[in-house]
Amino acid sequence: MSLSLARCVEAVARLLDACGPLEPVRLCMSEADVQAEVCASGPAASASMARLAAACGEAAGLPAHRDGVLTVDLEEELVLVAAVDAPVRGAVPGGRLTSAEAAAELLRTLVPWTAALDQERLPGAQLWVEDDGRGFTVRLLATAGPSP
Repeated sequence: MSLSLARCVEAVARLLDACGPLEPVRLCMSEADVQAEVCASGPAASASMARLAAACGEAAGLPAHRDGVLTVDLEEELVLVAAVDAPVRGAVPGGRLTSAEAAAELLRTLVPWTAALDQERLPGAQLWVEDDGRGFTVRLLATAGPSP
């Protein structure tokens, strides 16, 4: 059994709140896991990964950041896998208009919508939220089976 997509989105919003400032993050959320890519390099990427690890370590009760990849149980039956990816293409240092706080707020606005999607029972649905430093892009990926 897995969590609903709405509960996953709520859990990620809480995580982002607990992290504080982060570099832009690309998120892929499903009923069973969250994939997070910190889009940065060097010290900025390390600081963001450390903040994620600290927030997850508190939630999980143990350190979880090894070899540049963070894998931890966020909640019952919900796993987070986080790593560093290349900085957002065209990003201008100091020119960022987004924040982890704004991403958490966006996720909270999506909870009612994802709850409605949960009722549709879309198997394997994924919600992608991409932060490019200037704004957010939200995509839903779902596969519909044949009609009965």
